[in-house]
Amino acid sequence: MKRVPDFEKLQAAREDKLEQKKKLLEKIYSKSKNSKPKRKNKKTKNPAKENILFEEGFQPQKPWASILPKPLESKASFPVLLREHDDQPVHPSDALYALIELYRYSSEHRSRHIAMCWPAEIVQAGLVHALGTMQNQANGDKVGIRGALFPCKANVFYALNHLCWNTDDILEIVRRNAEDGIVNNNWVARGNRDKDPFLFSVSELKKTGDPNFHPALTDMMPHFYSGASYSGWADCSHRLLGNILARVRRRNVSQAFRKTASEVMGSPSSAPDAIFAIDGRLPDSQLKRAITDLYTYALQPDVVLITWSLKTRLEYPNWKAITTKLVKTIDQIAGENKPGIVCITDDPRTGFQLRDNLYDMACRSGSKPFQLHAVASRVGGDSLVIDQPPLKETRPLTFDLQLVDSDADRLCRDIYRVAKNNDLDTLDNNPLAEVIGLVSRVSSLPCGLRDLDDEIREGEISERTARFYRWLDIKAAVQEYLKTAPLKADASRLRQDLDKVSDIMGRAHEATNFGLRLAKLATHAAGSTHVMLVFESEFRCQLARRFLSRYTGYPEELDFEELRPRLHFIMARDLELALKKKPQARVVFVGLNNESTKIILCSNSIPNHTIILNTHRSALFLRGTLRTILDHFEETYRPLKTRMNSLIDQTPDGSESISFMSQPSVKMPDLRIELSDAVFDGQDLADQPNAWLIRLDNHRLLRRLPEQRVFIYDPLSEGSSGHGFKEREVRDLKIGDHLFVMSAELRFELDELLHKHDIHLRIDDENFEVRLRAYHQRVHELLKEKFPELKLTEQVRALRSQILAEYPQYAELYPQPAAMRTWINLKDYLDRPIEELRPFAPAREAYFKAFALTLGMDETQAAVFWSRVIQPFRFARRTGGRKLSDGYTTLLLEPEHLMSLGQIARREIESLTIHAREHTFVVDDIQRGQRRND
Repeated sequence: MKRVPDFEKLQAAREDKLEQKKKLLEKIYSKSKNSKPKRKNKKTKNPAKENILFEEGFQPQKPWASILPKPLESKASFPVLLREHDDQPVHPSDALYALIELYRYSSEHRSRHIAMCWPAEIVQAGLVHALGTMQNQANGDKVGIRGALFPCKANVFYALNHLCWNTDDILEIVRRNAEDGIVNNNWVARGNRDKDPFLFSVSELKKTGDPNFHPALTDMMPHFYSGASYSGWADCSHRLLGNILARVRRRNVSQAFRKTASEVMGSPSSAPDAIFAIDGRLPDSQLKRAITDLYTYALQPDVVLITWSLKTRLEYPNWKAITTKLVKTIDQIAGENKPGIVCITDDPRTGFQLRDNLYDMACRSGSKPFQLHAVASRVGGDSLVIDQPPLKETRPLTFDLQLVDSDADRLCRDIYRVAKNNDLDTLDNNPLAEVIGLVSRVSSLPCGLRDLDDEIREGEISERTARFYRWLDIKAAVQEYLKTAPLKADASRLRQDLDKVSDIMGRAHEATNFGLRLAKLATHAAGSTHVMLVFESEFRCQLARRFLSRYTGYPEELDFEELRPRLHFIMARDLELALKKKPQARVVFVGLNNESTKIILCSNSIPNHTIILNTHRSALFLRGTLRTILDHFEETYRPLKTRMNSLIDQTPDGSESISFMSQPSVKMPDLRIELSDAVFDGQDLADQPNAWLIRLDNHRLLRRLPEQRVFIYDPLSEGSSGHGFKEREVRDLKIGDHLFVMSAELRFELDELLHKHDIHLRIDDENFEVRLRAYHQRVHELLKEKFPELKLTEQVRALRSQILAEYPQYAELYPQPAAMRTWINLKDYLDRPIEELRPFAPAREAYFKAFALTLGMDETQAAVFWSRVIQPFRFARRTGGRKLSDGYTTLLLEPEHLMSLGQIARREIESLTIHAREHTFVVDDIQRGQRRND
C-alpha cells in the first residue's frame, strides 16, 4: 500500500478534482434528463442522486486521517480528581485529555469524529463525558454538556461511583460560579441559578470533620440509563449525592451532612451536565423511542459518544450496521439541530470501516462527514495517571520475535485449501473448521495436553472445556461426515493431513512446540540471570508453571527447583513494577494481548532484544495493525516507529487468510474456560425442588438455593462494603438487583494473586487432612489388589469397562479415561503437603458411587468418603456465584479479608474489584422453588 501524504497538504488539489467532478456530473446529469433511461442496465449509476449533494452546496469527501482539532480555550485549571480510598490526586493521561477535548469540541461545534485510540484499551466512555462537563463547569459554563452514550449496559456508571471530585475544588468552582441575582457574574458563560443550592450542599461535608470525604462523580452528575426494558427516562434525584451519603453513614461519623434535593438536577427535562446511557440491546422500536424522548421530553443532547472496543464488537457482531442505523435515526429525529458525534475505537481497521460506512451514509443523506483521528493511548484502565512522560521520550528498541507454531500453521492452511476446494470454506456444518480450530488452540498452549487436563480436573473447570481439546471426538465426527458427504477433490490429501494432526496431538500430550520453546528459554535462569516470563492471561500462566515444574528435559541435569529462584511468572500488567526491582532481568513475552502490546511499544522499562513468543495468526494480525498505523497515522506514532518496524520485519506476509478462523485481536486463540455447572451436595440443583431459577440480563440462567448467600452491587446501601458490594441470601434477591457471578478468568486472577504472595487457603478442619490422606491410601491399595499386573493406562481402561458393564445407564455420560486417570494416579500425592492435595474423584455422587463400589469399597465406606472428604472439599472449591467456603468470593468482594492475609498492595485489590464490577448482571426474573416441609 502506498504511503498517504498528510491530508491538509492535499486539500487544495482535492478541491480542484472535486470541482472537475462536479462539472462532469452536471454535464452527465443534463444529458440524462433529456434521454430515457435504459431499463436493462441495472448497474448504471444515477448521477442525479450523486449531484444532489453538489446542488445543495455540500461537497463531502472521504477523509484520510486528519489531525485533532485545536482544543477549546480553557480559562481554569482541570478539576482535581481522586480515586476512592486514595488521597493522591490523579490527572487524565494525554490520550484521555485528547478525547475530552475532542468531546468538548464536538459538543460546541456539533462536528463529527472517529477517534482511533491505540495501543492501550479504550477508556470508560462515561469518564470522557464526566471530565468534559466538569471542565466546562470550571470554565464558568453551568449548563455543561448534555451527552448520550451508546452502546451501554447496566454497569456503565460503576467506574464513576469510585472516582471522586475533590471537595475543596468543587467549592472553589461553586463560589466562583455563584449567581446572586443582583450583580452579574462575568465569569459565568452560561448561567443556571437552580444548580447553586445543590452544589453548595457539598459544603456540609466539612461538618463531618473528615477531610477524606469527597463526592463521587455520579454524586455530582445527573445520569440516566435506558435498560433493556425501556419505558422512559426516569428521574435520578435519589442517586445524586447518594454515594457520599452512604459512605458518611457507613463510617458512623457526624450526621451533619444532608443532601439538598433538586428537581432541576434530577429531571431529564432540565438536568445540566446530564449523561444519557442507551442500552445497546434495545430493539429498533425502543431505541427510536429512547432517542425521540430525548428530543421530546428531555433537553436534547449536545453530543453522542459511540464506543466500539474489541469486547463490545464481539458482543455486537453487526456493529457497523448498528452504528449506521443509530446515526441515521439521530439525524432523522434531531432534524436541523443535529448533535455532535464522536466514535471511539481501539483498532485502525475498525476506524476505517466506520469512516467508510459513515461516509457513504453522509453522501446519501447530506449530513456532516466524519473526520478520522489517531490518538496514541499508553495508559489502560481508567486512563488516569499521577505523572506521564511525553510519547517522544520513548526510546527505540528492537525485539526478537519467535513464532512457535510453524508446522501447525502450515497444516492448518493445507486443510483450509482442501476445504476451499470442496466448498467447505464456511462455518456452516463444517467439520474441517473444527479440526483447524483444534490444531490452532493446541499449538498455542505453553504446556502439554496432560497439564491442561490436570488443571481442568483440579481447578473445578467444566468438562465442556476439555471437549474443545479432544482430538478423537473431532476426528470421529470428521470421518462420519466424510462417509455421508465424500469430498469432490483432495480426499487422499486430507487423509494425510488428518494423520499429521494425530501426530501433532500425540506429541502435544507431553509438550507442545510452544512449551518446549518456553522450557528452553527458562534454562537461562540456571546461572545468575533472572528470567521474567510475561503472560497475557492467568490461566496460561498456571499452565506454564505446571508444565515447567514437571518437565524433565532440561539440559545438564537441571531441574525446576534449581531454576525456581530466578524464574519469575509475571502478568503483563505487573511487568513494569517487577522490572523496577530487577532491571537487569531477561524478559520473555509468552503471547501478546492489548496490555503487553502497549508495553512493548511504549514502555522504557523493557530491555532491548526482548523475546516475544507468538503464534503465526496473532503475529500476522499484529503486522497488519502496525502496517496500517504506519501507512496512515505515521506522524502520531513516529516515536514508536523503530519498535513497530522491528516487529513487522520479523513477521512473514500472510497472503492467504482462513475465512472461518476469526482473529479479532492480537491475542492467541481463546482457551474457552468455563466453570463447573451448578452443583449442591453432589446433586444437580435442577433436581432440587426448592431451588430458585434466576434469569440475568445477559440471558444466563442460574439455579440457587434460597439459603445460599450471594453478592449484589449496591453502593448506595449503608450495608455495602467500601467497594460497593453487599452480601445477602438468595431468598432476599429482587428483580433489578445487580448480581455478581464469578467467572473463570476472575477466579484464575485471584488464584494467581494468592500464589504470588504465597497465600494458601486451607479448609478449616484439622481432621480433614487425615481423612483425605486415608481416602488416597484406600484407592491406591484397592487398585493394586484389583489390577496387580496392569499398567496405569490399562488399569484405567479395565476399571472403566467394569463400571459401564455394571452401570450401563452411564455409557454415554461417564467421564472419559483421561479424567479417570487422575482419580487413580495417586501414588505421587501420598506424601505431598496439604496445600497441594485434591480429592481427585468424580464430580457427581452417582459417578463416585459407581467408581467406589466397582473398585471394591463397600457402600458404607463409599458414603463416608463422599460425605466427609469429597463433598466438603468440592463445596469449598465451588464457584460461579455459590457460597465459597474457602473464601474466594468473600476475599474478592470484601478486600479487608484479602489484605489481612499478607502484604497485598491496594493497587492489586483495586484491580480485582474493578474486574468484579464487570461481572455483575441485572436480575431480570426470579422463579421461586417449592417450599420444603422441614
